[in-house]
Amino acid sequence: MLLNALRNSGARAGDVVAIFGMGGLGHLDTQFAAKMGFDTIAIGRSRDKEEVLMKNLGVKRYIDNKSQNAVDELNKLGGAKVILATVPSGKAMTEFLGVLAINGKFVVIGASDEPIQVPTFLMILGRRSLVSWSSGTSIDSQDTLSFGILSSVRSMNEVFSLERAAEAYDLRYNFALKCDTFRFVPKEERFRESEDIQKDRTIYYYGQELLIIYLALICR
Repeated sequence: MLLNALRNSGARAGDVVAIFGMGGLGHLDTQFAAKMGFDTIAIGRSRDKEEVLMKNLGVKRYIDNKSQNAVDELNKLGGAKVILATVPSGKAMTEFLGVLAINGKFVVIGASDEPIQVPTFLMILGRRSLVSWSSGTSIDSQDTLSFGILSSVRSMNEVFSLERAAEAYDLRYNFALKCDTFRFVPKEERFRESEDIQKDRTIYYYGQELLIIYLALICR
């Protein structure tokens, strides 16, 4: 989903690409966009916790949509060639359709029960488009992992032991995680001695996904 949405967006190196939403998907998408050579802009709602983090991940600009008008800020830059929306809000996405540049593309990967209201004249006169992108095929996933390895794209995770599974599950549905609790998982924590592999399971929280991963599947 993440890499494919960008590489099929029509954006070229140097184009302004805005990532709307800095959660589990967003913090990975900003890295992919930066590594692909786009002029990457992150749009979030927590400057004190997110701005430095996002810039460390390769973002050129950070816009705090809580204290700034992100629509106005993007318009000052001439709009975005691509806006990749990870937020689960149709209303929020609707507001950003107007900041697409000519021939711009709005790519939806955040699921929402709310409809996106599309102003037809705005889309027609600017030759703008609205598309969505799903996870793709197994080959697409393989390409994403390969690109991540080659370009050092890394997820930031809050790590729970298996005994804390219920706590992690509650956090997933209460959206209670704070940015300063996230960290990169060091290699030594992801890889164990072979005799420990079969008995060791770790829960990784990715912001919007809760995955139970057997280390035996990721050890090489």
